[in-house]
Amino acid sequence: GRVDRIVVTERGGWPRGLGVGSTRAEVDRYTGEHRLLRMTTGDTIEIAVCPDDRAFLHLAPAVGGQRVNRVELVAWGP
Repeated sequence: GRVDRIVVTERGGWPRGLGVGSTRAEVDRYTGEHRLLRMTTGDTIEIAVCPDDRAFLHLAPAVGGQRVNRVELVAWGP
């Protein structure tokens, strides 16, 4: 009975200021400035949003480098 995942594939932001269309450099700068715990695996950057919640930013090749093409917000808690 609970939503545990939201997937966004359209251009636009999410409450923390990153979203589909953000460049890899913007993601790196934002996570550095806000000291967010993150892990990078291949073309996916995982960000700890809260203790039990994660955001997955999936990157794809684009003009001038990589851009986020899908964002997944995932809740791990009960």
